[in-house]
Amino acid sequence: MRPFCGEVWAVDVIAIGNAFHRLPRSRVAARAYRWLRPGGRPALVWSQSLRRGELPLQRDMADVVARWMDRVGGHDRVPADAGQARRLVPDREVLEGAGLEVVGTFGLPAPHTWNPRALVGNVFSTSVLSREALGRRVEDFEADLRGSPRGHDSLTETIDTAYELGRAPGRRRTGSCRPVGRGSHPRSERCDLSAVSDSRKSE
Repeated sequence: MRPFCGEVWAVDVIAIGNAFHRLPRSRVAARAYRWLRPGGRPALVWSQSLRRGELPLQRDMADVVARWMDRVGGHDRVPADAGQARRLVPDREVLEGAGLEVVGTFGLPAPHTWNPRALVGNVFSTSVLSREALGRRVEDFEADLRGSPRGHDSLTETIDTAYELGRAPGRRRTGSCRPVGRGSHPRSERCDLSAVSDSRKSE
């Protein structure tokens, strides 16, 4: 496997799950352009929030999460302008602006059964109520969520997952890696930026 250089193409796929809106999108897309091999695929993956349904368990989860976001300041962890920025410049335009081709958007609906442990883990995986955000109140939150008023044991739902798939153009940057420092371990490889060029300039 070719060592990752950090500047010239080295990887086949870059997947970002439910997080592109929280990142400096233009910068990330530009780096994806550099890092992907010709024909490599960037994929922006997202899914519906478990808390946004109308089933009793989902409504209970939404109430518990909202209550705890107020308690620990979780609302401050949501970028205030994230939604507006994406409306003004959709993800597709960000990818295309970086030189990546957009293939299309594809859906992957799949049935899934949640148990109490998985529900708690799902919330911990978010930025607004992660273990870090909850701090010393992790156990209190978990007890509150597990003891929601209706005492649910499980939930089976169809999760609507989708992804926007792109493609790195076939003729693009070229370059090479050279070892720096001691040893020949792949982590000692760095990009020789002086050897990097953009083939589009000659087209």
